[in-house]
Amino acid sequence: MPAFFALLPVRDEADIIGQCLDHALRWADEIYVFDTGSVDNTWEIVQEFASREKRVVPMRKEPVFFSEARLRGYMFHVARQRMREGDWFLRIDADEFHHITPPQFVKNCMRKHETVAYHQYYDFRLLQSELDQWNRGEETLKDRRRPGCTQSFYTALMGHNFRQEIRGADIFVLLEKRGSNPAIAR
Repeated sequence: MPAFFALLPVRDEADIIGQCLDHALRWADEIYVFDTGSVDNTWEIVQEFASREKRVVPMRKEPVFFSEARLRGYMFHVARQRMREGDWFLRIDADEFHHITPPQFVKNCMRKHETVAYHQYYDFRLLQSELDQWNRGEETLKDRRRPGCTQSFYTALMGHNFRQEIRGADIFVLLEKRGSNPAIAR
């Protein structure tokens, strides 16, 4: 059975990092976390999770310029020391959640010869009238959970996290199988 390694760069995610780690721990064999300079208590929350769950691996906290390729490349370099041929790694963000876990997706939606799954993003905006309803207490998270909805995600607006439901939409993050690319496998 292949293992699944999550690479999670964070910065100022204290409001959601706990939910993110709880969710990812349902499917990830290891979660590598690099804090790029949070000024809130994101790093402390990550360390607290790591103290009780060995699959959370706090790499370090360092104020660095975020470069997707460089940072995730470094994180992959560290994580691959524990990976075996056939294991999978994914890039995740603290505010993205999977309604189909990556292991389920690989098992049920990918063929044996497929080694990469790309992602699709959806951006949603709340209207001012919707924000006003939310602030007046006229709409709740329960109201947002309507039948037929299959996808959950979080979007930040004006410092608040609003749970939204998407009808029939799938969001996949990049999954890559170790050994699928000669440059990655070495």
